[in-house]
Amino acid sequence: MDKETNLLTFVVDTLRQPKYGLTALAGTAGFFVLYSFFSGFWLVPGLNFGVVREVAIEWFDVAYVILVSVFAGLLLAFLKYKADDVKSNAGLAGAGGATIGFFAATCPACQAVSLTALGTTFFSLPLGPIIPYLWVLRIASLFILGFAAYLAADSAYTKICKPIFQVKK
Repeated sequence: MDKETNLLTFVVDTLRQPKYGLTALAGTAGFFVLYSFFSGFWLVPGLNFGVVREVAIEWFDVAYVILVSVFAGLLLAFLKYKADDVKSNAGLAGAGGATIGFFAATCPACQAVSLTALGTTFFSLPLGPIIPYLWVLRIASLFILGFAAYLAADSAYTKICKPIFQVKK
């Protein structure tokens, strides 16, 4: 670690490497396709299969999907960097977390998919009353995902896994 570099230059230099830059781009594109599908932006051509929205797509819907996709792509690239650097099961753990996160979707439109895939438990709760507060959940999810991307980049930069919370004895 050079004294002249900081976290931002480290992120830029890492993303300039084809291996991690392409991972970030592919991850961003893949997450954009996935999130835009689940947000009802498009239907599967020929089958007309997908999420049908009852409200028009607004600019903040598009901005949310773009930001989530970018943060998730960056997180994916730095998890790959850390997995390559540490030579551990971090990549497997990241893939497990992404899989769990994918199936944990509980938006009212996705409830039928989750209910069919995972059965009746948490997914059978009526979530219609949270619709007016989805903007709060979106902001919170952007903050958490952005913070996770920051922590992954910082951990790769410092090569130290810092605990977020410490219990004092």
